[in-house]
Amino acid sequence: MATPSKKSFTPDEIRDKIRHFCAYQERSRLQVIRKLKSLQCPEEHFSSMLQMLTEGNYLNEQRFVAQYVRSRSASKGWGPAKIVQALQRETGENYREEIRLDADSGSLALQKLDKDLFKKRQELEKKKEPFLREKLLQFCLRRGFSPQVVSSLQSFRGLR
Repeated sequence: MATPSKKSFTPDEIRDKIRHFCAYQERSRLQVIRKLKSLQCPEEHFSSMLQMLTEGNYLNEQRFVAQYVRSRSASKGWGPAKIVQALQRETGENYREEIRLDADSGSLALQKLDKDLFKKRQELEKKKEPFLREKLLQFCLRRGFSPQVVSSLQSFRGLR
């Protein structure tokens, strides 16, 4: 039995599909290129498609980064280090500078981290885990927060 081949699209169909893809939510250039490849768009059309999306304001890398930082810090409680690492994976760009969380996102992320840290501390204390401070510190570092930020949290104070 032969496997069905993927449907090929005309350039106009690809343009419409990629516009809809970018209009639905903010996208990075790398995500758009992956989508173009999945639509079997010839690589020689990539630059013209990307230029058309940028000129039509469908694609804006700065807007994507700002939205990505806000969503990851607020909803997932990620810290700056983890956000930078994920952005590098999503965009293919090298973000050397530290991502600055705006005041609202930063405070929400710290509140979420403090709440999650409190739950984690209770869970580990129930199990009578040794090295409680080190385990909690590792938990926060995996979330992308620096040790200085972690030591200022209420749930982390008083541990030895």
